[in-house]
Amino acid sequence: MNSIETLEKLDACAEAVDWAKQHGGNPEELWRDCARGDWLLWAAVRAGGSQRLVARATCAIVRPALAHMPADESRPRKAIESIEALLRGEVTIEDVKAAADAAHAASRYTDGAAYHAASAAYYAADAVIDIACGADASDATAYVASHAAVAAVVTDALAEPANIVRAHIPWSTITKLLEKVK
Repeated sequence: MNSIETLEKLDACAEAVDWAKQHGGNPEELWRDCARGDWLLWAAVRAGGSQRLVARATCAIVRPALAHMPADESRPRKAIESIEALLRGEVTIEDVKAAADAAHAASRYTDGAAYHAASAAYYAADAVIDIACGADASDATAYVASHAAVAAVVTDALAEPANIVRAHIPWSTITKLLEKVK
């Protein structure tokens, strides 16, 4: 199966498929060259990436965006910390749900990059909740990366979410996941 067929089988958006067609190259080159962290994270989830793998990547994407939060607003950071604590077995999914709700509330009282940082934290927790409950978390994880990317625009670090995804989910892992898709 070629890159385009794989993307179509994963039900990728038309924009991603069009980019892949224009870019050409093999799947590894597409993974290496894609500047869209939301697409990479979405693909990792759709290909069957584990909860731990996806959760670690989402937390790593959101952490830099948290720098845009006002000093007195800790709810988005606490949402990310709750995900990390869940991965260590220190809290329950209910704790993550509560932290996600708090991060969502924080997003309603901020704007600009802070809004996107808080939203990214909310969607990170929401994605982990979806994965833990057996739901498809590909949309929530894509929102994580896209909100983090918008926050990153403020610091001219737009490609950073994609680089973070690749650092946490290397091509060798994606290759193994894609073998199961075929």
